[in-house]
Amino acid sequence: MNTRQEQLLKYVIDTHVETGEPVGSTRLVAGYRLDVSPATVRHDLLVLEAEGYLTHPHTSAGRVPTAAGYRYYVNHLQFLPELSREEHTSLRRALAHEEEQKPKELAKTLANLTHQIVIVATDGDTLYYTGIKNLFAQPEFAETEHIRAMSEFLDNLDACFNQLSDQMNGEVRAHIGSEGAFGENCSTISVRIAPVTYVLLGPMRMRYDHHMALLKELQKIF
Repeated sequence: MNTRQEQLLKYVIDTHVETGEPVGSTRLVAGYRLDVSPATVRHDLLVLEAEGYLTHPHTSAGRVPTAAGYRYYVNHLQFLPELSREEHTSLRRALAHEEEQKPKELAKTLANLTHQIVIVATDGDTLYYTGIKNLFAQPEFAETEHIRAMSEFLDNLDACFNQLSDQMNGEVRAHIGSEGAFGENCSTISVRIAPVTYVLLGPMRMRYDHHMALLKELQKIF
């Protein structure tokens, strides 16, 4: 992958995460004011698809990222975005609650800030999750089969969480698609701040940089 193709992959992911739509060459050239032709971009997208980083729905000429594309994106993040003042305030407000209420309040806050499901678990195996409506509001879960599959995972949350916990090492980590415990269509971003583990669960199409920044900030100020 050359430098231009790496940048195009980032543009495709950023655009797809924002819009939920397949991304074509003309849109990239216009949206990012690229100094190459749509034909050149189209060729680079074909290369990225051949290498497994992109794919395209049968009904569209545009491309969407694969799990490998998202993994490359996460592995090559050069910096995380700055959180807004409101986000900082929301995290600190949740942290101000009594100790026993803190995990639930943080879960609710993270669900509001990320629009994902948030799962928390303590060393005493107490599980709590919130934000279910956030997941099922995503277009990826408009199909009944995806709703059914996710419902089964949530019904077996203990087993899924134990599998995920085995992969934790104290750092903020992203598990993309089949890397994680919730199926090939979902991703998780998680961190352990003893004695509590916090997990963001959503479709693969999520704002990895922003969500990782939130959990890193939580880890920093806890």
